[in-house]
Amino acid sequence: MAKITQQDIAEALGVSVVTVSNALSGKKGVSSALRAEILRKAEELGFYSGKNRLRVMTNYTIGIYVSGWYISVATSFYWEMYQRTAYAASRRGCFTMLEISEKREKEEYPRLLQGDRKIDGLIIIGRIQQESLKTIVETANVPVVLLDFYDPLIGCDAVLSDNYSGMVRTTECLVEAGHRKIGFLGSFKKYTNGMERFFGYRKCLMQRGIEYDPAYTFSESFTSAGDPCIEVPRQLPTAIACSSDYLASLLVEAFLEKGIRVPEDVSIASYDHYLPKKLYFGDLTTYEVDMDKMARTAVKRLIRRMRGDNDAPVLRFVEGRIVHGDSIRRIPEIL
Repeated sequence: MAKITQQDIAEALGVSVVTVSNALSGKKGVSSALRAEILRKAEELGFYSGKNRLRVMTNYTIGIYVSGWYISVATSFYWEMYQRTAYAASRRGCFTMLEISEKREKEEYPRLLQGDRKIDGLIIIGRIQQESLKTIVETANVPVVLLDFYDPLIGCDAVLSDNYSGMVRTTECLVEAGHRKIGFLGSFKKYTNGMERFFGYRKCLMQRGIEYDPAYTFSESFTSAGDPCIEVPRQLPTAIACSSDYLASLLVEAFLEKGIRVPEDVSIASYDHYLPKKLYFGDLTTYEVDMDKMARTAVKRLIRRMRGDNDAPVLRFVEGRIVHGDSIRRIPEIL
């Protein structure tokens, strides 16, 4: 089979080779509609292979915006998510620019979208306020993809972990170990991810015929200095499903102060498999978020948008896996 060239694409569409070259390399001077048509024809003819695939993806600069609430160098889930996203972009021949919102109370309009700074697309990692998100999406003039959150009221591509089914599987680990009094720890009223994980927990209980007890459902609180902490309930279940490893670590610290042992007294299963330090008893049983695939999916989706794809907004869920640790005690069946 003869090698497909830019000349073949130009002849098929009745345009110049220069126009095809500019469209494939992301250069200016080609309308969005024509660029999309050229890219579709290139794919139809089989142009995307070998060095050609890398060449048509270069010259894109991707902005990555993260709220200051979530990120701290070398220790946070979203810092690692950023690193993996930057790597995924680099593998696709793109450059990245990072901006961390300095204001925690209310995100400012990204500097990446101001002045002479030129980006071709924007990935927002982690939830930002709806008002700020709406302003960005409506005024950015570049494609925007949300990573690890979404807003159903704002039309925008988003890539998420499968929070709902993932927490079903997490809770199932506790049920399989014989537990019937199972609680939930998480910010399920404020954040979409936490809410989806809470309903995943509830679904697992319902499927297994286990009664839900609201007394076993609680969230983190905050000290006067604004630091998160866990107030241990007076009445404890035999097991707790936590919506994140971070909250699970706070719970274990609170247990330590009260002499409550994990897993001897209370078993724990968690979500995201991101904990910089080991807990005193070993490792958590947790649902591992596939950050690499999430990052690759977000970059791939943004590239499609930057290349002229005008389809309706898409919501992608990325499946993870259970990682077994030492945090669950098996309860013998009562005969």
